[in-house]
Amino acid sequence: MIVRYRDNADCGTCRACSHLFPKKSVTVRARNHRGIGLSRGDWVEVYLSPWKAVREGFLVLILPLLMFFPFYWIGTLVTGAGQAAAAAPAVPLLLGLAGIASGFALAALRRSRGRGAELPEIARTTEPPHRGRGCPH
Repeated sequence: MIVRYRDNADCGTCRACSHLFPKKSVTVRARNHRGIGLSRGDWVEVYLSPWKAVREGFLVLILPLLMFFPFYWIGTLVTGAGQAAAAAPAVPLLLGLAGIASGFALAALRRSRGRGAELPEIARTTEPPHRGRGCPH
């Protein structure tokens, strides 16, 4: 399911959503696992659990950085402390960067096999805001 966020005429006074959506229109994918009957143009409330947000943030941002260290350590073991280390000082760094790349690849692989489990969920339908009554937030 594709959900589109758009400012309405009253959003200029509230700005409650501007920190989340700096653009006037944003399109995101969301799950409709409750089977809510929706039509094009319906207004919906979208929910993303805090646990999902933290988990996905960890997988995308922290995991790749953590993968740097074991790969760098393997690079220092491969080159050793003798002439090989002097001849190839960039090997640990390059392997560390490969660790970061593998962390991003793992996150992408998990997301592609997740079948949308990480997506926000459509919680319910709502009424569109009425002009002149202010922002719905």
